[in-house]
Amino acid sequence: MLKKQYRMNEEILSITNQIIYDGKIEHGSEEVKTWWLETPNKDFKPKLNWMRVALNPNNPVVFLNTDHIIKKLSDQNLRWMKNKNFVESAVVNMLVTDLIFYGVDLKDIGIITPFLDQSVHLEKLLQSHLINEIYTIDKS
Repeated sequence: MLKKQYRMNEEILSITNQIIYDGKIEHGSEEVKTWWLETPNKDFKPKLNWMRVALNPNNPVVFLNTDHIIKKLSDQNLRWMKNKNFVESAVVNMLVTDLIFYGVDLKDIGIITPFLDQSVHLEKLLQSHLINEIYTIDKS
């Protein structure tokens, strides 16, 4: 089992530790432990409130509830989506687009999704951004 990690700051690791690893994962790097989103374009202010919250550098972890949108799609009998969530993909696309506009370097953007189908869908959707790190939760 993984014992040390080198990719998540302290806030993100704390959630992973609570939900999955029972507190057993430690930081392998003090530098990574204190990483925060750096935004070179300090004047950029997203217009939508939920995007201001999601892209705030002081919020290393944000959960966005898209259930009300997904329910509408489900009610329209779009169950064929299976392990692809087009609403979440659109949200990710908007966030990545704004992060790039914010001045965040592409190499500093990574996306993790639970399903391979969703990962493939996101890769196609984000190919114009040249995002090179889209993984499923079980891919290392």
